[in-house]
Amino acid sequence: MGKILIIGVNPPQQELLELLLAEHQLTFCINSEAIDLLRRAQEAAFDLVLYNLDSAFAVFESFMKSWAELPSKPPVIAVLTEADHQTVLKVVRAGASECLFWPVIVEPWLTTIQKMLAQAQAPVPCPLRFENMVGSSRNMQEVFQTMLNVASLTKPILLSGEPGTGKQTAAERLHSLSKRPGKFVVAHCSGLSTDEQESLLFGHESRAFPWAARSWPGSFEQAHRGTLYLDEVDQLELRVQQELLRAVEGCSVRRLGASLMREVDIRLIASATRSLQHRVQEGLFRTDLFWLLSGITIEFAPLRHRIEDVPELVGYFLSNVSPPGRTVEITHKALDLLMTCSFPGNIQELKNIVERAAALCQYKQIEVAHLPAHARRLSP
Repeated sequence: MGKILIIGVNPPQQELLELLLAEHQLTFCINSEAIDLLRRAQEAAFDLVLYNLDSAFAVFESFMKSWAELPSKPPVIAVLTEADHQTVLKVVRAGASECLFWPVIVEPWLTTIQKMLAQAQAPVPCPLRFENMVGSSRNMQEVFQTMLNVASLTKPILLSGEPGTGKQTAAERLHSLSKRPGKFVVAHCSGLSTDEQESLLFGHESRAFPWAARSWPGSFEQAHRGTLYLDEVDQLELRVQQELLRAVEGCSVRRLGASLMREVDIRLIASATRSLQHRVQEGLFRTDLFWLLSGITIEFAPLRHRIEDVPELVGYFLSNVSPPGRTVEITHKALDLLMTCSFPGNIQELKNIVERAAALCQYKQIEVAHLPAHARRLSP
């Protein structure tokens, strides 16, 4: 069933845990001092750690930093006296996999312990990686796996998520994985009039508009045998939505001012920053187009919901800005501070922060002082 190491419990708590674990045939070892765990971890193979957080949080945080450096380490369950949201958030950010709360309630405690033991003993798959895309969090691994599964299909794909979450980068990778011989073409749909949206997508003949001095092939024609990425498809006017539906279903387009239809072979990927379902309910998006686009939907979580990806992203951005033969570094305190940010601008905001800080430290080592003021204000 697995071996559990218990840290920092007092005698009454120890007695309770001994009864619970022994009754359910779980092997355990109890240590009163967390510092001794690092030595014991080298001597015995533990599958799970229960850490009683009665001591100061700084002690637990220091322990978790040392724990993270071990070559092989089991997950840690933090045991707290109160279910305080801020404390739970700090504990999880420090590296705990789960939290339990005193007093012992048999069913939820056993369920959590057995779940974590099963995960610890399961074979660990190598995280998926894509060029220019970083993230080992559950959300990003699910995104990567879905991308692999659908890359060769010709059906439309809808990428959903806040601005800055990496949707266009994902669209580029899907095109690359599809092996389609044509180009990857981006059409930004927001901020345009109805006529401009039609011209952008379907093209126009000369003198179709007062400003149309010459014929121009639209995004559909440019993406022939390739991939067309519609950015912010939720911003398309209703008339253009109807024409888009006809073009995708009929595999043909007609330039504005023309009479002939032109056949096109495209793979369509669309992104939306606002819920298309809500737009449908508001009468601002066609139901039939929604169902056409959303058959395969990939959701991109905001960075604040996958904050565990921040260290990996920071390392990736620093590797890109480091001068030849030198690596820009970041202090633990500065990285910890970034882990407390909410990043309303998501990955793009983090990228800007890292690149700015690297320049300010003259590409040597990023300190807290090199971070922007809004991040430093969160510093204790």
